[in-house]
Amino acid sequence: LLASSPASAHVTANMTGLARGLIHPLTGLDHLFAAVAVGVLAGVGTGKWARALPVLFTVALAAGAFMGLGAPESNLVEPAIAASVVILGIAIMRPGLLRAFSLTGIVVCLALVHGYAHGVEAPAAGATLFIAGMSVTALALAMASSWFFHLPALKPRLWYFGAACSMAGLAMLVPSL
Repeated sequence: LLASSPASAHVTANMTGLARGLIHPLTGLDHLFAAVAVGVLAGVGTGKWARALPVLFTVALAAGAFMGLGAPESNLVEPAIAASVVILGIAIMRPGLLRAFSLTGIVVCLALVHGYAHGVEAPAAGATLFIAGMSVTALALAMASSWFFHLPALKPRLWYFGAACSMAGLAMLVPSL
């Protein structure tokens, strides 16, 4: 996580289409923290809504990206992405704060914003493949972290990840204001 660049659509210039999309979520803290946080919430949550979070996040991410294709940039998107990382961190730190259904709605809204930002900055050529690749990697990150943080030995340490996530979101938020 620490080797990534700050919040932005940080597109890799020498890649195209699917390859660019596959690597994209691994190149920025905003993607990494968001996808891993969603996986953590799915791993420690209970019920069908919690278990569905990685898939719902990914579908909303792709939908937001398609909505952003050809749309004008907005000065509100980067602060919204940073704030979403803070919100996800708080949800991890305070697991009982939100009911599973409410958390699901929040995750879907946050994923739409993330997706929109990346749709706006997606490459014109191969945008559909870019979005498909980005979605595959985001889903893999969320599913892997869901399994990883479901391990009993890690549950006592979840608060620390939530705090790190929130602090990273705050660090991304300050320059975008």
